[in-house]
Amino acid sequence: MSRPFKFDQIPAFEEAKDASRFVCSESWRKSCGISRSTLKRWCSDFDLKPVFLYGRKYFDRRRLRIFEERVLKGEFGQARQVGKANPKEEGIVA
Repeated sequence: MSRPFKFDQIPAFEEAKDASRFVCSESWRKSCGISRSTLKRWCSDFDLKPVFLYGRKYFDRRRLRIFEERVLKGEFGQARQVGKANPKEEGIVA
């Protein structure tokens, strides 16, 4: 069972003059509605590179937007695997 993510509800990113280039990982994680363990897995699986400043984790906003666009395009989706009812029939299980 998968949870719907809120990437499509995030407003379009605009380069503001006064906005910081980095966003705290905790605030981004909460805005997406994901757990800390999911964020850690995404960092390793999808090449999200955090920046550590004074012991806190930050992400580059531009890289996050690129990642979110890739997610919305379905780049990380997997086709559903449909298996046989009895694996012994196919010789999979000894």
